[in-house]
Order: sequence, then C-alpha cells, then structure tokens
Amino acid sequence: MKITLKSPMRLALQTGVASLLFAASSMAMAATYNIILKNGAAALACATGGFTYTHTPSTPPGSYPVTAPSITVQANCFGATEPGAAVTFNQNSTIQAVLANTTSVTGDDQGSNLVGITGSLRTTTAGSGSNAVFYTISFTSGPRTYTVTKTTGTGGNQSTTTIVSGQPYDARNTASVPEPETALLALVGLGALAFSRGRRRRSS
Repeated sequence: MKITLKSPMRLALQTGVASLLFAASSMAMAATYNIILKNGAAALACATGGFTYTHTPSTPPGSYPVTAPSITVQANCFGATEPGAAVTFNQNSTIQAVLANTTSVTGDDQGSNLVGITGSLRTTTAGSGSNAVFYTISFTSGPRTYTVTKTTGTGGNQSTTTIVSGQPYDARNTASVPEPETALLALVGLGALAFSRGRRRRSS
C-alpha cells in the first residue's frame, strides 16, 4: 500500500516542478546592454555605458522604455578638444529599446529581439551664463547611428553645434537575469524537488 501511495505523490510533485519551471520560462527577464559608440568601424574605448531593459519572450515588436541609461565619455573622446572634460550622459532620457521580429540564418523565427535604440540623453549643465555648456546624444535605430551636439549659453543666447554626426553604435546584451517573480517560482520548484527526493530517501 505504501508503494502505491508514494508513486502518485512523486508524480504530483514532479508535475508541479515541471509546471513551475515552464511558467518561469515565460516570465520577464531583465537584460543588461552595453552601448558601444564608434568612430567608423572602431569602438571608442573612451565612451562606456549601457542600460537595462525588461522583456518577456512574447514581447511584440515595438519601442519600449529602458531603465537607467547612462554613458560616460572621457575628455577629448570625440576629437582633440571635445568634450573638454569627462561628462556623463544620464539626464532627460527619452531612450527606448526598439524590438523587431528576427529570423536566424536558416530562416527560423526567433521572435522579437532588440535591434537598436532611439531617443536622446544629455549631460548636466556645467558653468553658468555665457559659459554654461551641456551635451546631448541622440540615437536612431535604422540605421543604428548617433549624433552628439554641444549647447552653450543660456536663455535666448544659447547656441548648439554638432560635434559628432551619423556615427555607428552597437547595443550588446551582456547578461540576462530573472525578475524576482521568476526567481521565486524557480526556488519553489527546486524546493518541491528537494522535498520529493528527501521523502524518497527516508522511505528507502
């Protein structure tokens, strides 16, 4: 009689674990992306930054807000004198992740994947009056290019000049981690599996 009862219990627990892990696989994942600014084909090592974007495997194509976009650019990264000192682009963000439906080289549907970013990001204003200055970086997705402008002065005396125009960039996925809900489901599933194995050892 004991053997008859234990088998359905193990089956129920294993089925529960499988269900939980399947549900976890469709939950949101927080993916971290690096933004790689280039000058032609060469990456600018003096510019580093990135953002986090949360998605699910079923997220449809479109544009979606990102979390904490930030790019730090060292002095003279864009040329002999620009920027004059290290700056961080992390203000007034309108950055969005652009997803498009993609296929593999064999023609298999891979669902929506990030193909670029759009929007702009600017630095804080340094100085004041006629000496005030801030930089703005703007991105397009098709093609993937960025432009950097420099704005000086204040009020009606502001002037904006372009210091980088139409240069390429990459947005590369560096890591994907489960959202808290996904991690919780996985832990519950592992706990149920451990409980099942513990009962099996005690009964043997």
